[in-house]
Amino acid sequence: MAEQHYNGPAIQINPASGYATEMRKWESTFTQFGPPGREWTYTEYPRAMFLAGHPPGSPGKIEITDWRDAGNDHERTALESAGYEATQEMAIQRQIHRDREMAQAAAEANYADRRMSEKALAEKAEVEDAVATHVAEVPRSNPKTGKRIVE
Repeated sequence: MAEQHYNGPAIQINPASGYATEMRKWESTFTQFGPPGREWTYTEYPRAMFLAGHPPGSPGKIEITDWRDAGNDHERTALESAGYEATQEMAIQRQIHRDREMAQAAAEANYADRRMSEKALAEKAEVEDAVATHVAEVPRSNPKTGKRIVE
């Protein structure tokens, strides 16, 4: 036997009832119970802070990858220094700007590579393979040991 769902009219609550009067006390916007019973006031905190990035497996897509709550100005400043923004749109724009800066840095590095020797290009490739991030400058090797400090 198939399940049957109620398709009748929605439940109506009389705005003059005690239930509706009590519910209006707690509402700050118009609802099915009637006009709001309290004023809406803006509070700065707690506030959600958003971080945008590229999801795994989709390097061209930008989406919100993390969010955290800031409870005061100190926490907000700390989150902003870590790359978080107050709105999702601002977080996405920050990621677009960061991607543009990385593309510019890579283009400048490739332009500078035209004048490098084969040995220097091999050293640069070795350093870039050792790390997962963009390398702005190849670190010099230690003259005594010949090893590079790659972080």
